[in-house]
Amino acid sequence: MLGHLMVVIALIVAIAIIINRIKNTPKQQKKPLYWKLGLGGVAIALILLAVTGRIHWIAAMIGALIPIVKSSLSVLIRMFPLFQRYLGSRKQAGNNRQSGPPQPNSDMHETAAYEVLGLSPGASKEEIIQAHRKMMQKVHPDRGGSDYLAAQINQAKELLINNLS
Repeated sequence: MLGHLMVVIALIVAIAIIINRIKNTPKQQKKPLYWKLGLGGVAIALILLAVTGRIHWIAAMIGALIPIVKSSLSVLIRMFPLFQRYLGSRKQAGNNRQSGPPQPNSDMHETAAYEVLGLSPGASKEEIIQAHRKMMQKVHPDRGGSDYLAAQINQAKELLINNLS
């Protein structure tokens, strides 16, 4: 009983210290503090689960996620340049305080268009259309995707098909 009471008191003191630290931290330094506190909390939870012998369900979750991550990794790698452009445009839109969804880059080059669609230069019209269809199924706004990514994919398809003609 005394051991449980000491754990509760230690927990209350730790929470009070964390709240005080958050209040005294400048606004621009709060995000890194939240990350440290979150990771520290996860580490403590994992240690407690390991000590009490209840960590087996976490290992099962990680084991179940491995095939999912493995299968989606190739798609993420192909779409990485597209995500970099998307994140860069979001930062610019936030700095410029523009309203509405970010617009695609109107001066896309042919090499960038191939990267967006995950193709190598010299792809046929059928390959371009097939890659466009496959990408749009994943990032279409009607399926919870991004307007910006869909516009980039459409623009890449138009540019490449127009250059073939």
